Amino acid sequence: MIFFTCASTFLKRHKKTALQILSLLDNQNCIVLHDWVRARRKQRFLNSSSIYNTATSAIKHSDLLVAEVSFPSTSVGEQIAYASSLGIQVMCLYDKKIMKTKSRYLVGTKSEFVNLIEYNRDNLDQLIRTTIYSTIKNSFVKFNFISTVRLNTLLSQESKKLRLSKSHLLRSILQEWFERNS
Repeated sequence: MIFFTCASTFLKRHKKTALQILSLLDNQNCIVLHDWVRARRKQRFLNSSSIYNTATSAIKHSDLLVAEVSFPSTSVGEQIAYASSLGIQVMCLYDKKIMKTKSRYLVGTKSEFVNLIEYNRDNLDQLIRTTIYSTIKNSFVKFNFISTVRLNTLLSQESKKLRLSKSHLLRSILQEWFERNS
């Protein structure tokens, strides 16, 4: 299940691209939760609280958030931050022809959940297809891990030093170990 978002200003000028992205997601058999772009006329009558509650609920139930970020938008940034804080993968698409300067916030994001991806109208189909496949293949599964106090302390210290979550650090250690021992 996917949540799609973009800046309202992007939609006003590039609605065709937003609709193309949604169509490509449909073609990948993705379920787009709260498809506000195609239902925009109906949304004019919703109050801010309803829009917020509907969007956050849809994000919470998504496996992936697809954000078109060529135009700056505080709301889109908040949605990206919210999704990544929940451990939901975020695909931030931008068209270099439209976005002259990359968002320093997005470029500076050190989240393993947020990916900034350049596209153009010609490679969008292939990009969506491979990213959806990659996201499904690399989605996270939660499991319990029982550790000694000493290992937990070492893990906490190293994760703080590297500014990574303990989960991210453990995944990196395991991935490196499997690559060395395969």
